[in-house]
Amino acid sequence: MNSILKYTALLTLLFSFSSQAMALGMIWGESNWGETEWGVDEIRESVAPPTGLIPLTTKVRSVSGASTNALFCAGAYGADGLEYSSSFTAGDYITIIAEIKPDSVDVGTNGELIVVLLSVIGGQQQWSFLNTDGNFESWDLKLPSLGSAEIVTPLEVIHEITLFEGELQAGKHRMAIGYMVDGGPLIYAPKAIKINVTD
Repeated sequence: MNSILKYTALLTLLFSFSSQAMALGMIWGESNWGETEWGVDEIRESVAPPTGLIPLTTKVRSVSGASTNALFCAGAYGADGLEYSSSFTAGDYITIIAEIKPDSVDVGTNGELIVVLLSVIGGQQQWSFLNTDGNFESWDLKLPSLGSAEIVTPLEVIHEITLFEGELQAGKHRMAIGYMVDGGPLIYAPKAIKINVTD
């Protein structure tokens, strides 16, 4: 992939997060979640999502400025599975899911799905990305270390992803989703998904 194009896409993705969160210091890592594989809950089974459509994100954009008919949906819900929400309490079992519907011209081409997470806990922030093993991995904001959530060969009409299942520490969590075709620009939702967890 063209490194300049990927760098431009990365900068656009980073600026989609809240400026208040960007101004804070960085601390992250699996230890903040209380267990080694914090994205895995060995006791509980997956909770079915609420009935109805997953909430739509804001208008999807391309870093190239070209118009796109891609559509992203994402939402979080608790253990009761009754409704989507952005507010939870520490100890709640939370599931975060997303649907990525690529632009019709991109369907059938090879590409990658990207999920970036910013968490602000105790006034300190840390960046992470969802890797191909389904776990969030600490990220140092350096371009070469940013990984994909999934390599897709080819992109299909719709991709459904479970981004997280389990408990989150009290804090603010912001997640941005997007995709790229091989050699193409980042297609992304300009507004991050917001998950707020209180004590």
